Amino acid sequence: MKNNVDLLKNRSSNNRQHCIEFLEAFEAHDIDAMLDRCTHDATVQFIPLGKSFAGNVHSLGRIFWSAFLESFSNLKIIFHHTNWVEEDADRITMLITLHALHTYTFAGIKSEGRELNCKHLVIFQLNENSKITNIEVSWNHREMKAQLTDRH
Repeated sequence: MKNNVDLLKNRSSNNRQHCIEFLEAFEAHDIDAMLDRCTHDATVQFIPLGKSFAGNVHSLGRIFWSAFLESFSNLKIIFHHTNWVEEDADRITMLITLHALHTYTFAGIKSEGRELNCKHLVIFQLNENSKITNIEVSWNHREMKAQLTDRH
């Protein structure tokens, strides 16, 4: 029989893979696959955009990610770092870079056909069944706007 440390390591590994699959589904423009990895009452916060951009993953998250995917083409996600602590197997932190071509207006930023190359910190909270219960997404919004416009 496995001891508690082995069970936590296995759970951490499963949760980490689950989060990677969530982001791979995002890259593939498969929002339904993203949401399938979340609980019905899962929440999301897009930190730089304020309290108005916090809510349910299945409503606000779907709307936000759909708008992003419609506004940016050729999305590629580069994974830089994943962190989890065995004692907290249900919290996974990932540092990623989103690379894409800005093709339509997004979050009030009109498209000038520029490339986005923006680091994001994504923190996932998962339950005992490896379902995502909360996602916090943070990035430097000022830097993002500077990349996409002439206004630096």
